Amino acid sequence: MKRNLFIWIPKTSGTSFYESLSGQDSSFRLELDSKIKIKNGTHGHIKVDLIYNKEELEEFNIFTIVRDPYSRFISLFEYLKVANRIKKDITIHDFIELIKKGISPVGEYNSAGLSQCNPQVDWIKNINKVKIYKFEDMHELYSDFNIEKMWKNRSVFRPYQEYYTSDVETFVETYYKEDFNLFNYNMKSI
Repeated sequence: MKRNLFIWIPKTSGTSFYESLSGQDSSFRLELDSKIKIKNGTHGHIKVDLIYNKEELEEFNIFTIVRDPYSRFISLFEYLKVANRIKKDITIHDFIELIKKGISPVGEYNSAGLSQCNPQVDWIKNINKVKIYKFEDMHELYSDFNIEKMWKNRSVFRPYQEYYTSDVETFVETYYKEDFNLFNYNMKSI
């Protein structure tokens, strides 16, 4: 029987999913140490192909959750303020400038600097056969794992569309272009 490996992309409802599943399946665990390999679970926001080689990855059912880049970007912005990773009074335009200056790539750590702001595709590049679940259609994921949905670690913010000006929209559409394309999200006027 294949084991499960959840690639945990930040701000896609990973905490809610992990806590729901691990609450029902004690073998599904979280391991943040990139030197320790797991049989069933997740490594948090770590790039798993830096932990496992291609043959080892073939032993897993690999899956992830992705989210519309427009709403994910605002969720990241609000979450990073609450987590004291950016100043609470920072504007969204200043946040964009921080990202433009360069951020750490996804790597063998749970989070470094603003690494959580990387495009979602960066967590799954070089990994074959990843089952993609969409945040906007979570009932499929919860049904596949036969668990009840719960909400944890939610960022609280006003409707994400209210944050958008044309320059914010242009940044998100440019910076997260691969996410829009690979995960089949529509670029639309906010």
